[in-house]
Amino acid sequence: MSEEKSVYEVDEPKSRVVEEKVYTVNDAVVPLLKHLEKEFMFYVWVTNKQVAKTLEKNKFIPQATEDFLNDELPSKYDVLVVSTSTLQDKYVEKCFEYLRPFALLLPLTALAEGKTNKLFNQHGIAAVVLDKPINFTGKKGKGECAAWFVWGVFSGNQVIFETM
Repeated sequence: MSEEKSVYEVDEPKSRVVEEKVYTVNDAVVPLLKHLEKEFMFYVWVTNKQVAKTLEKNKFIPQATEDFLNDELPSKYDVLVVSTSTLQDKYVEKCFEYLRPFALLLPLTALAEGKTNKLFNQHGIAAVVLDKPINFTGKKGKGECAAWFVWGVFSGNQVIFETM
């Protein structure tokens, strides 16, 4: 008999190289929640366990994924919430491929990246800019200026400044 796993307990795939771990400060999720709640999005597909726990505490139904770049998105999910500091271009491209609303927590330097910049210009993007740096690595340090880059939730390309 196998133990049932929480949605946050995702086994590391053994057949591929494990990506760099990304740790998101739970406070970084809170400024995003009020914007998602306005849109009545209840199912959220996430790639970060800390983000999933915060969403669940706020009455969302999160589902963690082992392999965001290769998994198929189940039809019941209304919005993608992803945090990453690595493979930014690939994550942004995958989010646009799904044609579902998404929120990506990325360093502000993502705006300067080649493919990410082109995709944001092509499809449009809104941003919820955070007032404190985010430590994407979980190691001691100041972190990076970051924002939730949001598509399909707001009308137009808005920039919203939020306090954590």
